[in-house]
Amino acid sequence: MVTSKSDIWTMLHITGNVFDSFQTIWQNDSKFSEDVQAYYKSMTDIENIKIKLTNVSSKSFTKEKALALNNLENQALFLINRIKSYATVVGNNNLFFSMKFNKSTFENESDNLILSDITILLAIAKQHLSDLQPFAVTQDLITKLQTQVITYADICSAPNELMKMLHERFTQSINNTLVVLQTRLDFEIEIYKSSAPVFYREYIKARKIIENIGTVCSVSVSVSITSEDSNEVLEGVCCDFIVYDEIIPIISKESDTNGDVRILHLAQGKYNVRISKTGYKDQTIQIVVTQGETTQLTIVMESLSFNF
Repeated sequence: MVTSKSDIWTMLHITGNVFDSFQTIWQNDSKFSEDVQAYYKSMTDIENIKIKLTNVSSKSFTKEKALALNNLENQALFLINRIKSYATVVGNNNLFFSMKFNKSTFENESDNLILSDITILLAIAKQHLSDLQPFAVTQDLITKLQTQVITYADICSAPNELMKMLHERFTQSINNTLVVLQTRLDFEIEIYKSSAPVFYREYIKARKIIENIGTVCSVSVSVSITSEDSNEVLEGVCCDFIVYDEIIPIISKESDTNGDVRILHLAQGKYNVRISKTGYKDQTIQIVVTQGETTQLTIVMESLSFNF
């Protein structure tokens, strides 16, 4: 089975929780501390890329895209009008009725179809250019429309290209973090096997990647908040799943834009779910996960009140 990035990320996050919990043990060890800081830096890089991935969407390009589409529409409709006028004068019905491109095209067709239709339009205009010149169709007009097509195509592809780049950076940062663990900290932890056995045990346990295999249960956690605006879902809530009577989370995830967290590889048993987000009161809720069932947990978070 191929280990997913989600499983690796969970392992890395839990390992970080172990470092945080036992900082007093390793902080005076200069070599170990140096390598933990390298790990923290790599994890910060990953967190920053995750934030960028969340923020990147076609919506962030809406204003620029709308302006480019409007320019493209005006230029294309002018050219179609000129070609239809020429076709009417010379009685070329086939050419006239081939101009099916209209304003509704820009409202209803996909970006790829719009670009395809305008490419065909440009080919027709070039074919009849000499005859169209008396109708205000010039080479400059065609060149301008070609430039607008390229501009619009670039804007349409920009989010996908940026997402691709960020995913590549995310993978590379994950690999860099694993290198720090596998080539340095996994060896250095051995010095704590006798002197700090709890730290050693928790580190070894955290470094095991839990995959969706064997006897597992599915936990679905739906997170919503009550605040001044009330009843709005809350994104970015940290949900730590901690085996009952232990202190280190085995899984940590944040709620998505729908306020949901879904865990698909949690063994049956009793857990404390620690819920936290800046600006809201922390909560710890106990749940029992039963094999083969989905545990539904709805959480209402209370915003903090600040009195000045």
